[in-house]
Amino acid sequence: MFWTELRVLIVDTGRVWWRLLPMIMGVYLFGWRGTELTLRVAVIAGTVRRHADRIALDDSSGPARTPVVTPPQR
Repeated sequence: MFWTELRVLIVDTGRVWWRLLPMIMGVYLFGWRGTELTLRVAVIAGTVRRHADRIALDDSSGPARTPVVTPPQR
């Protein structure tokens, strides 16, 4: 009796996992691709921002200047 119920439980659990496996893998892959795409967009946005800052600091009298940041004195 016990072994029959255990076998049914194992078989049914396997069937559920087998049917859910494509959905689980799809969600995982969409999440992975979404993270990768987000990181690429962040890199592009950072590059665009850096170029925009460089253009804003340029007063057309020479090469683009970046602000000099000095460390605080103790």
